[in-house]
Amino acid sequence: MASTLKIQPSWQGSLSHKAFGNEMSIGRKYPEKSQIGFGDPFALDVIRIATSNVSRRLGEVAQVVPLSDYSMSNRQNHTLCVASYSGYVSGTLGLNDNLTRAIALGHDLGQPAFAHAGESFLSLALERQGRGKFAHEGFGVIVAIEIASLNLTFEVADGIFGHSGKGNGPKDLSNEARVVRIVDNIANLFEDIESLSRDGISDASIRKSVKRFGSNVVCQIVNTLNAFIQESIACEEISFERSEWATDFHGLRNMAYDKLYSKVDEKRDYVPKYLGKCIEIVAEHKVFRGCDPIAVVAQLTDREAKKIA
Repeated sequence: MASTLKIQPSWQGSLSHKAFGNEMSIGRKYPEKSQIGFGDPFALDVIRIATSNVSRRLGEVAQVVPLSDYSMSNRQNHTLCVASYSGYVSGTLGLNDNLTRAIALGHDLGQPAFAHAGESFLSLALERQGRGKFAHEGFGVIVAIEIASLNLTFEVADGIFGHSGKGNGPKDLSNEARVVRIVDNIANLFEDIESLSRDGISDASIRKSVKRFGSNVVCQIVNTLNAFIQESIACEEISFERSEWATDFHGLRNMAYDKLYSKVDEKRDYVPKYLGKCIEIVAEHKVFRGCDPIAVVAQLTDREAKKIA
């Protein structure tokens, strides 16, 4: 695998014929109450998400490591990274940049306190009530449309709902949404390996393997984004599954789940105590009468959950 992958001028706009046009939007769930001078519906979604309180909230939700100091990544930092990386990929390929950025900025709006550990606990709580599982991608759409009243376009909501998971994603996702889905996985892996290392969670085989992607986290991300762009151009569709780089990336990702994330779960044994207590308090408090306690708790930040519990 090459140590450096550089963008080529010939790549620019290679998939522009597959971009989602603004005129193709089917609109929003609710009629707009006021006239806003934006001809681009997705540019408006970018501004609505970026200026929202639900977006600011992510600054106090952990990415993977507990928020002990400023050096540990939080969900807001991760979101900005995904938006930046996705914009780079989308801009290079000639896709709809504003649609891509809006999906990226909104993709984690449904992340609960303590992120994936919190999501796992809330899923368990719902399953015990016979109500299925908690999925942050689905809750993110509810937060954006119904709770925060951002009234996003259906295309952005669809991208938020479809961003999570392995692989390129369903064929009915827009190309812009598929970019965000793949970039989110790229950002998560390299950022998490670095953050976990700072927190004392590491593995010799992963330290060796990750160096194949670049000498540091910036090189690793840039090289992998360029490999993603290169494969998508070669396949004439958004894809990051077929190249040698993609195979090595998914192998490293599987290794990280086996050898790193399991150790994180062991250090997050306090999550059930905090969120379980919050659910009890919300269920009994008269202010929240008529509300779903799990839905209320899913909107808390890490600090709020600890304070309430």
